[in-house]
Amino acid sequence: MTAARKVASAASVTITAALKSDASVSAQWTLEVCPKVTSVQLSAPQTSLDLGTENTLQLTAVVSPADAIQTVTWSASSSKGVTVSADGLATFSRVGTYKITVKSGGKSAYIRVTVSYAVHSLEITGGA
Repeated sequence: MTAARKVASAASVTITAALKSDASVSAQWTLEVCPKVTSVQLSAPQTSLDLGTENTLQLTAVVSPADAIQTVTWSASSSKGVTVSADGLATFSRVGTYKITVKSGGKSAYIRVTVSYAVHSLEITGGA
């Protein structure tokens, strides 16, 4: 049996199967059917960090539509300078520019973050 229908919003479907020869032998399954992911958006409070004062950045992913499955996967362009937790917390350990990507349901978004050491003060003494 094949059935196909586009799902506009989440819905529950109950499937019951029984033997033709003995209806008392049956099984029932309930499935949650969700719409496909149409887009993923990625945001961050900033796209540059001063490694001398901070080393983490909380990233936020928004999966649309809201009733699609909200599972996301994070990845980074380099595993040597940044790690990203399952909840989108990026922790940086080296200076550099990193591309962080979030994926869900075949859709993806990315952001580039530049990590550096900022000069907070400079004093020059002596002179001619």
